[in-house]
Amino acid sequence: MQMVRSSTSPQISQADRAALTDAKNSLVGDELTRPLAPDVRQRLAAFVDNTECFRVPATTDQITGEIAALMLAFKSARAVSSDEAVAMTLAYTDLLSDLPLWAIQRGFRKIKLGQAEDVSLDFPPSAPRLRKVVADEMIPLLTDRTNIQRVLTARVGLPDNPDRVVRPTLRQMKEKYGENWGLNLSEPPREAKPEFRSLQGDALKAHYDRYGLGFEPKPQRHDDVTENVTVDVTFQDQKAVAR
Repeated sequence: MQMVRSSTSPQISQADRAALTDAKNSLVGDELTRPLAPDVRQRLAAFVDNTECFRVPATTDQITGEIAALMLAFKSARAVSSDEAVAMTLAYTDLLSDLPLWAIQRGFRKIKLGQAEDVSLDFPPSAPRLRKVVADEMIPLLTDRTNIQRVLTARVGLPDNPDRVVRPTLRQMKEKYGENWGLNLSEPPREAKPEFRSLQGDALKAHYDRYGLGFEPKPQRHDDVTENVTVDVTFQDQKAVAR
């Protein structure tokens, strides 16, 4: 992985930082319009993973050891009583307990070299001032991690394509076609349908003859013939009896 390392914390190479800056500047909301190259994404993701350990807070013993070394740089601190020294150490330790060791060491070194703003070269800083000096050392790393995570988790937008037809919105469709999308939903008056009557008897026979269909009367069933004969015989018997 292309990573430049200092004595304390990793840093991103200039090429990858330029690519990260370009991608971050292309963000529109949560959408990335200029995505990162796959190899750059891989290296930046590795940077985030590798710097996770740099957020681990220092132990109490590590903090008190660094404070003792820092106090030796101030001649005025040698004149304080043991109770005052203990109280100062406790105050420093309490405000530095959630910060990593590398940031404490870097901040303390700036104080010793006179490079920390608003910190006297002759007197130890207050606990809040000391914490600010140390916390400021973490800002570049935390900023890089935040920017990388934002870029890596952003959606990749489609590139600009002037030939691509943009789908109209619902409002645009209604403005163009009207509330009912240009459809006439009112029902037209219905015409009365002619009354249909089936053909019967001679009319049906004439229809069949006209179209050469060959009309034949429906043959009677055997049961119908028997019933008719039975009825006729019975009727004749009744007439004979009446005579």
